[in-house]
Amino acid sequence: MSPLREARGKPRFKVERISYRVIAHATEDLEKVGEALLNAIPPSIRERVEIDAVKTKGYYGNEIVILSLTLKKKKAREALEWVICSLPPGDREFLINTLGLRADARSSHLHIRLDKQEAYVGRLRLNEGSDVIKVEATVVGVMSQEDMERFLREVIAACRQQS
Repeated sequence: MSPLREARGKPRFKVERISYRVIAHATEDLEKVGEALLNAIPPSIRERVEIDAVKTKGYYGNEIVILSLTLKKKKAREALEWVICSLPPGDREFLINTLGLRADARSSHLHIRLDKQEAYVGRLRLNEGSDVIKVEATVVGVMSQEDMERFLREVIAACRQQS
């Protein structure tokens, strides 16, 4: 059973969508950055996603490519649960402890930054720098920071049960 469901089967919190965004700089191998992005989504849906690529200029006029993808509904729920459960326990706690920086008190958006280099080698780790995979999830039913914390703690508890 999904950690997002109450005992009666009604969703408490519903993950509506999850979006990923990463920048590939001119000095980076675009395919490797794409692989890092794919490593940040569950293996079960990697082959069924489309990555959008937009060429543009960076702050200093340098060429960059922005890679992004969005998942909705069931795939979004699966992806967010997978990201959280793939983080090491210390990163999960850090996610909870820094929730004030990651979720707007009046919105249902959760922001997570994943280390791009670690994702490339198949490990998900939080990173607060700029060379990251930005993840934004919309969780319907979250009306406050306390709701978001309750949601994350439920997912983390389910992660522990699965391992």
